[in-house]
Amino acid sequence: MPPPATWPGNFLYRLVFPDWSGPRPVTFFMLENLLEARADSSFPTGSRCNDEDVNVYLAHLLTEHLVTPRHERVQGGSSPLLHPPARNPLNRSEGIEHYRRNGDHRLISLGLYGRGDLCRRRQPPWGWTLDEIQQRDLVDGRSCYSTAVNLLRGKRTSRSALVPVLSKLARYFDGYVHILQVLARRRFGLGTRLSTRQVSELGTESQGVVYEAEDGGTSSMDEFLDILSRYQRQPTESDRKLLEAMARRLGIDLDKILTPPLG
Repeated sequence: MPPPATWPGNFLYRLVFPDWSGPRPVTFFMLENLLEARADSSFPTGSRCNDEDVNVYLAHLLTEHLVTPRHERVQGGSSPLLHPPARNPLNRSEGIEHYRRNGDHRLISLGLYGRGDLCRRRQPPWGWTLDEIQQRDLVDGRSCYSTAVNLLRGKRTSRSALVPVLSKLARYFDGYVHILQVLARRRFGLGTRLSTRQVSELGTESQGVVYEAEDGGTSSMDEFLDILSRYQRQPTESDRKLLEAMARRLGIDLDKILTPPLG
């Protein structure tokens, strides 16, 4: 699978402590942290499909984002779908890149920054609620990838290897956004803002509500699933608080797991 056209392959990094292997490509750093985030998320690698190829694609995409946070083809809002490039049967690649780039941008923006794109100044835009604009952005990102896949399937090129990758990104778009959210919060330290309610809950957690493993480690996905299973069999207030605290730490939307959602 070819890397993105503007892939900064000469980017290197070196660990803080002595590393006798020398500088490494930044994509190694991105891939390592992405895999760690996936292991801590509700969408581990291979849990829904064989998507190791998507991990490689995302590692390249994250590295490219360091150099080009906003590609020249990116448009704000729903413009990529409402105002597509002029049709040119002799140059379908223009349309493919238009939709792929806008899909990539929305995936990165929603995952790392909680925004549908980096073009807008207001969050959310005037006249929209946060939930409404988030749902629109998710639909736009998924639709951009789906359209790129449809154009690729009718064209035999060296980029045909992108079809299975973009197909998975379109099908599980919400899941990959969740993975990047976990990556941003747990690995990159982005978006660590606390509301008044969360600060209050931290005070409660400091009194022993937060679950800790017996070996002193932090909450893991296995531990979360054990508590969740116990709660579903016999709900208790203490387990509910444990689940809420662990879900925040793991980057999991608990309301989408429990039915009915927790109050």
